[in-house]
Amino acid sequence: MKKILKTMVLATMGLFALASCEDVPAPYITPGNGGGNGGNSGTNMATVDFTQGQGGWAAQDKSGLAGVWSNSGSYGMVASAFKSSKNNASESWLVSPLIDLTGASEVVLVVEEAVNKIGDGKVEEMMTVWASSEDGATWQQLSADKRPGGASWNFQQDEFDLSAYSGQKVKVAFKYVSTSESAGTWEIKSVSIKGKGEATIEGGGNNTPAATEITCAQAVSLTNALEDGATSTELYAITGYITEVVGNVSRNQQTFWMADTKDGGRVFEAYYANLPEGVSEFKAGTKVKITGNLMKYVGKDGKVTPESKNANVEILENGDGPTPPTPTGDVKGSGTVADPYNVAAAIYLASTLQKSTSTSNVFLSDEVYVKGTISQVDEINMQYGNATYYISDDGQTTTQLEVYRGFGLGGAKFTSDDDILVGDEVIVCGKLQNWLGTYEFTTGSKITSLNGQTGGNDTPDPQTGEAKGDGTLANPFNIPAANAYIAAGQNLDKEVCVAGIISEIKSLDVSKWQRAQYYISDDGSKDNQFLIYNGYYLDGADFTANDQIKVGDKVIVQGKLKNYNGTNEMDSNNKIVSINGQTGGGGDTPDPGNNPDPTGDTSSITFSSKGYSNAEDFDGQSITVGDATLTFSKGSGSTTPKYYNTGTAMRLYGGNTLTITSSKTIAKVEFTYNSGAEYTPTAQTCTVTPGTYDFSSHTWTGSATRIVLSNTASKGHFRLASIVITYAE
Repeated sequence: MKKILKTMVLATMGLFALASCEDVPAPYITPGNGGGNGGNSGTNMATVDFTQGQGGWAAQDKSGLAGVWSNSGSYGMVASAFKSSKNNASESWLVSPLIDLTGASEVVLVVEEAVNKIGDGKVEEMMTVWASSEDGATWQQLSADKRPGGASWNFQQDEFDLSAYSGQKVKVAFKYVSTSESAGTWEIKSVSIKGKGEATIEGGGNNTPAATEITCAQAVSLTNALEDGATSTELYAITGYITEVVGNVSRNQQTFWMADTKDGGRVFEAYYANLPEGVSEFKAGTKVKITGNLMKYVGKDGKVTPESKNANVEILENGDGPTPPTPTGDVKGSGTVADPYNVAAAIYLASTLQKSTSTSNVFLSDEVYVKGTISQVDEINMQYGNATYYISDDGQTTTQLEVYRGFGLGGAKFTSDDDILVGDEVIVCGKLQNWLGTYEFTTGSKITSLNGQTGGNDTPDPQTGEAKGDGTLANPFNIPAANAYIAAGQNLDKEVCVAGIISEIKSLDVSKWQRAQYYISDDGSKDNQFLIYNGYYLDGADFTANDQIKVGDKVIVQGKLKNYNGTNEMDSNNKIVSINGQTGGGGDTPDPGNNPDPTGDTSSITFSSKGYSNAEDFDGQSITVGDATLTFSKGSGSTTPKYYNTGTAMRLYGGNTLTITSSKTIAKVEFTYNSGAEYTPTAQTCTVTPGTYDFSSHTWTGSATRIVLSNTASKGHFRLASIVITYAE
């Protein structure tokens, strides 16, 4: 989920009470059951505790970013437009249900609030409180004697005068405004109505107002009718089965997909839904009713996700995964290249596998071949060259098998949106998986036949010929020697050097990425190529121009070798150490004994202090830390690096990398990890190059302007809390 500007700064509104009017769409109003308790002067007549849910308060994103307001079990209603590591312009309102003050006098609105990540004096401009006695047709700003300073997570109770609305029915609203220069965080834990007499809030304050009962299919239809990024003002109760649980529990919330049947796949998303009391996590197969507003989320790629954010959940029937499907139609094939499975047989095989979880992705079939017709294409990702699509026996979407992030014909990367189309007949080779109840080809599959055109059903044999070299810079491997080294399977965690002639450049676009994918061979032809995957330029520098390498260049490349889904390659984060005889002096590992002494000049970052959103994605993102730059990358992994409030740390999953670069020479880097040994690197799960990394103190020492930390584990993740960088003289 993942959300998207108009700038509006109210420079003088904080100076006046009841001085300005705004037009805001009226929220959905539901008849209530009363929430006041009567009382004496200054007594509490009604309270809304937002840590127990959003209730009937409606979030309305009027301009700029969508999804500004969210609900937290710890902090209540939270507004922030700091997304994707940057400030975003926005205007978003949180509007109450109708509040009946006809029997009240001397009324005060008490708001328990905290504000952080915003400059002095900005609170009165950008985080304001409003009231309307005209059902939201016009609004007037309220004043308070004090407000938060804007630089603390500490909550305080602030009072806003509502006495002018005594004897009336009123709505109140919290208005959040941000700019591309300033986007703070506003947390509202509770709201109370105090005064003399009696006051009621429609829906009973914390009680959820009556909601329209709908199915998952109806929820999708209603969501698609909304404007892009919009949230419905009406509340809905959606009944269905949990078909897939996504991610771990965070702040007593968890994300899941649901459908009208147990095996209905991904139909509607409950994004960070609230766990009911006594429920530790959601499980696939459980029948639930979720209550919340509908939201039409549109990703950067234009893909629409129908969802409800922070919905309340009622468990109707416990479950532990969908019922394995009974094969429909004839089950055919043996799964070989000569006799591929049909889709019915593949789904049945996947249903017999042990169900994978978000932390255990190892229950896979052997590599099999499946023949079918493309019935649906979800995404063709040109950045990574893979696609997510579905195949079925009849080309329809009723009984289909997901192909998750698979490659094209012969294992080639996709380069165009029309490389595959609905209706294409394909044979796919890969490993099947039961992923949280979804039956799929896991990542790395390949098409071996597309409408009868073949790209090589079997993995080509590694290049034959005389193996030469010992893998050192002075005597690098040739291609046959590199293939033999991989086949032997020994010391693949060590960097070696391979020499060849560039025969093909697959991708090099410095406007998007500063690394290159290309092939080398002994003679420069494409007959027996060896893949150099996501490599750096000479001596590990970023590529800065698209013509820095070309077909025919003679290179020596240093890195780790591997076989990835049948393809021999040099793994990511490799570097050229010689090109056409020119060297950069980086082919040998620096001697740690010759490191310069640190000067004490340092840069540091503690990630929990930066105001990042929970589960914020940092793939390809760079963070400036003093004289250094931190760049996080998904690398060869299947999960992108993210910041999580659980553990208050940046998570680096298997295959992820962290690159630290600086214009100054770095002499020492101290890493701090949170949450225990299982989330801390070891010599078996991590490499840091160049230089020396002490796994007991988690301190790197060396002499470099560029350092790469890589998670080499197949499962689990690191939780990186802080970094201190010390520079050399």
